[in-house]
Amino acid sequence: MARKNMPRINERNLLRTLFNVSRKEGQTIQGQRYIQWNFITDLKNSMVEKFMEKINANVQTSFYLRHTFEYVLQNIEDESWFVYYYADKKDCGSPWFNQISDARKWFQERERFRLDPDNIDRPNTKWIFVEFFKVSLKVVSVTDNHLWATVFCLIGLKTLLAAATNLFVWMVFLTICVFGVASQFIKVRGLTEALKKLCPW
Repeated sequence: MARKNMPRINERNLLRTLFNVSRKEGQTIQGQRYIQWNFITDLKNSMVEKFMEKINANVQTSFYLRHTFEYVLQNIEDESWFVYYYADKKDCGSPWFNQISDARKWFQERERFRLDPDNIDRPNTKWIFVEFFKVSLKVVSVTDNHLWATVFCLIGLKTLLAAATNLFVWMVFLTICVFGVASQFIKVRGLTEALKKLCPW
């Protein structure tokens, strides 16, 4: 795909300052259940090895990945430019992985997709691709605390279901007993009333 004039160095640095990414390149951004890394340099090449090095050093449990990227587009009429964020809901999220080798294969495919010029999305034909701006990878993992919480929830649910089943069985049993006794009482009462009618003395 054709490229127009690159944004000037000071303009590109201004963009990165506005988006607050320059000082965070390669740093680990950690939340309660996720880890994220951002890179803004050498983006014309595959980022697989850089990100896999981060994953190997920081992830020990099952996880899934979310791969997003941003790039600069320029208008061919007025030469204005802006940063376009690409995060397709269907494609940017991975399945759950237990093996890092499987994650590598998935990420390699994602990086091949990113580097293919035919996959650059634009508002219309007036905008052309200039350069990649940022590539991000978020790893969402199952922590030990969440794993134990899940186990306890499953145990509690199993216990609750067992208790509910036992209660239902007892309710059915008591219902049968009550109806059985009641039916016998009705039969005896009906017979007594019939005898009274036949033998009023």
